Amino acid sequence: MVVAWQAPGLERYARDWLMRLRGPVPVSNEIAIVAIDDSSIAKLGRFPWTRSVMARAVDAIAAQQPKAIALDVLFSDPTTPDDDQALAAAIGRARTVIVGAELADGGVYGGEARWLMPLPLLAAQAAATGHVNVGAESDGSARQVLVEQSDDAGNALRAIPVETFRIGNRIPAQAIVEGPNEFVIGPRAIPVEASGNAVRGNARLRRATRMAIDYAGPAGAFAAQQYSIAELLEGKTAPGALRGKYVLVGSTAASLGERFASPFTHYA
Repeated sequence: MVVAWQAPGLERYARDWLMRLRGPVPVSNEIAIVAIDDSSIAKLGRFPWTRSVMARAVDAIAAQQPKAIALDVLFSDPTTPDDDQALAAAIGRARTVIVGAELADGGVYGGEARWLMPLPLLAAQAAATGHVNVGAESDGSARQVLVEQSDDAGNALRAIPVETFRIGNRIPAQAIVEGPNEFVIGPRAIPVEASGNAVRGNARLRRATRMAIDYAGPAGAFAAQQYSIAELLEGKTAPGALRGKYVLVGSTAASLGERFASPFTHYA
């Protein structure tokens, strides 16, 4: 305890070492990634694309009957009414889409933390909204995700992976049980670490709880279960490839999105 207090990074690095010592593990066959990748950008043009393109992608994914579709893309600004309505209609038809929101830090809004929420038109058709925030530590590594985050007004959202699992398994929000050391959602009990004192927000007590990211391996671990969004729209994805899966839609293109180090970053 004294050593950990004097060197707070020691525990983090020990966990990284243990994960590397364990080595890569087989990835879950329940997960599929539909990627906004470099080849898709080369074919469809610079991102962001029109919302009608994303609407077609949602329809193509939904046609294969996945468990849930998580859109790890922010749709907080309006575009054209027709394109926005097309995406909202596609989300409504799919019925199991989770849209993302991001908590902007206080520096952007003069000290107030606020949600960058999806357009109300889209959120109204979605099955749920989850936060996409991933906090990097001082060394640039991402090791944990906050199960729930709140803005300064007490408006809280659960993490998008939590909401994706919940929607995919038809678990009502009120069925989630939060304990001091675990977070129970349907058949799964997820170990969590709680920190700080509980605070009251929106008529209930909230405590910052973090779940560890259990990396399956280095970058590319899910390559066999990753599909280009351009190939999906061209009908080149194998029939049934997404059936019964949690489908994650997000960016892998080098020019887009944030990059985090993992325990496997220097594994090779």
